[in-house]
Amino acid sequence: MSGIARKKRFTKREGNVEFQVWEDENGKIVRNEIVKYEPNYYYYHKDDFKECEDNPNFFVKKNEMSPYYSRVHKSCFENEETQLTLADFREDWDGDTIECYELVYCADRPVSYLDTTEEKDFFKIVRYAYNYLQIKLDEGE
Repeated sequence: MSGIARKKRFTKREGNVEFQVWEDENGKIVRNEIVKYEPNYYYYHKDDFKECEDNPNFFVKKNEMSPYYSRVHKSCFENEETQLTLADFREDWDGDTIECYELVYCADRPVSYLDTTEEKDFFKIVRYAYNYLQIKLDEGE
């Protein structure tokens, strides 16, 4: 999410799977994605790390020999959960208007990163997201 200031406009979550709609500073939708939440290993382990000498925004394990071997950004310690993008909804343009959205998987993540319950939640979220996006298209948004 680099380059453009973005914020979450809308989310819908089922279990560990969430549909996220992101907007730019002008309120224009810039990304629609489905993510999976997982426990964040780093959240409870900040004491195992020390600040990098050359950049206070990054940390390394206290017992690492090289400061560049395994750097972790300070934001990794802030949330109990971390998220992994499973899929995006890409805009299919017809001239100047969006005709529909196409679901595009990030590699094989929806297949390899989900257990049986999460897979069911994923498909619930996909159906929900398509309905949400169709309503937005019908409204001209």
